[in-house]
Amino acid sequence: MKLHRKLKINWWLWACLSAPSVAYSLLRPHEDKAGQANSDFDRLVYYFTHDLWGYSREVLVWDVALPLILGWIGQYFLVMAWDAWSSKRPIHALVK
Repeated sequence: MKLHRKLKINWWLWACLSAPSVAYSLLRPHEDKAGQANSDFDRLVYYFTHDLWGYSREVLVWDVALPLILGWIGQYFLVMAWDAWSSKRPIHALVK
């Protein structure tokens, strides 16, 4: 196994894997004890408009950074698998 591979990033694949999970986790409604449904996006807007930047870390880490990191790892493994598969099957062998 080659440990020193070139780091390849497919930006479109990364966006397709990460964007839906970021949108879902930010826009998913949570119901509080009073029965009011708020999303994490509402909490972020409140924190940013009221200069409460320190409280936004929890939302940003769990709802934005974690899906971005997991999406990057997923796209990296998919790109590695695609490169391994395409190097074993040359394109001229498929067209005959």
